[in-house]
Amino acid sequence: MPFYLVVQEGDRPEGYIVPIDAKGLWGPINAYLAFGSDGATVKGFTVYRHAETPGLGGEIEKKWFRDNWVGKKIVTRQGKFVSVGVAKGRVEEMVPLDKREHYVDGISGATLTGKYLAAGIRDTLNQYEPVAVKFRKNLAHELEGALAPR
Repeated sequence: MPFYLVVQEGDRPEGYIVPIDAKGLWGPINAYLAFGSDGATVKGFTVYRHAETPGLGGEIEKKWFRDNWVGKKIVTRQGKFVSVGVAKGRVEEMVPLDKREHYVDGISGATLTGKYLAAGIRDTLNQYEPVAVKFRKNLAHELEGALAPR
């Protein structure tokens, strides 16, 4: 499974990026989800290919939706993997306070797009959980030897 280490200063990984391939309403959604050095906090999200309806599900490529992801957590405070979900509406109106850090605002008129995207992200991140655990345990340096030369 491919993933990309983020190395900016020195040789220590500062985060990682996971390719996301999710089902969409009208075709596949291809994206990248970036994480910080803690292995739990989303640093960025971007969609680079989709077939969703412009103005509805197509909003997944817009800046406001991408910005929604920054700071979200894929694990609970107890360390349990939960991924990040897409709320059916605004997070502060639809999601209990104790779960808000694990959800992004949904897109009006695109409930299925959000549902499919969230399921694809959850399934993908579940496969990458061993990578995330290395970061959470401050063992990211162990991943460097498994990578192809830069």
